[in-house]
Formats: sequence, C-alpha cells, structure tokens
Amino acid sequence: MEIEGIVLWEIINCNWFKISFFGKRCFFIDIYKSNTVKLGYYVKLRVIVGKHLKDELFVHNLISIFQCGFIYKNKDYICYNVYKFKDIYYKIIPFFYKCKIEREKFSDFKYFCEAAELINNKAHLTLDGFNKINDIKSRMNKARY
Repeated sequence: MEIEGIVLWEIINCNWFKISFFGKRCFFIDIYKSNTVKLGYYVKLRVIVGKHLKDELFVHNLISIFQCGFIYKNKDYICYNVYKFKDIYYKIIPFFYKCKIEREKFSDFKYFCEAAELINNKAHLTLDGFNKINDIKSRMNKARY
C-alpha cells in the first residue's frame, strides 16, 4: 500500500521520524458503551502523538505529511490526533509498515494492525470479533504490564 501522492518514506528519514513520532504510547483501541449499535459497544482506533510545545512545528507538520488528523494544544503540550478509520488504515498504517517500527512499539503496532483488519472486515460488529478486539486491547500499552 502507498499513501496517495508523494511517497513520504523516501522524503523523511524513517529513523528520525520514528524517534520523533513516538512517545510512551500512541496506538489506542477505545471501546465505548453505545445504545446505537447492536452489541452495545462501539470500537474506535486512535493514533495520538503528544509532544512538548517546543516541538510544535514538528506536530503541525504531521498534518501536512499525512493529510489527516487534527491538533490539540494545551499550555504545556501539543498533540496530533487521528481518529478517522480510513485515515488510520490507508495512511498511518502503511507508512509505519514501510518504516518498520522496532522494539516494544512494534508489538503495540502489530496488535493495532490486527484490530484494524478486524474492523476493516466488519468483524467488530459481531460478538466474536468484538471479543477478539477486546483481547487485543488487553495486550497493548499499559495493559500488558
């Protein structure tokens, strides 16, 4: 898969980008109670990059690079957020497959991609698929410790 337009991984030094992009956690699976869906739960993927305000230019450039997401700014930090599934599936995930995430971030990314595939195949709308995603979530980020 490629991101439409410019092939970003040829422009950006992936090693620098990976170091700058990742904080402690950035790939999330959120599960919300919902009365509007059949199972009673709504599954949403999120990518969040939080940085100190001194890195504001880098964070703003992420919107230009990925052509998606939005910025949340606080007095001490700034965050790049991506919530739209299509943006995560077709832009963020392919980029990081090319950049080859390493170490503990790779396991979170791998689980995140598994959940994305289940959602893309509409498995999250079934009890079995929802349970698989819930299990994946339990192995990510702080939950695995």
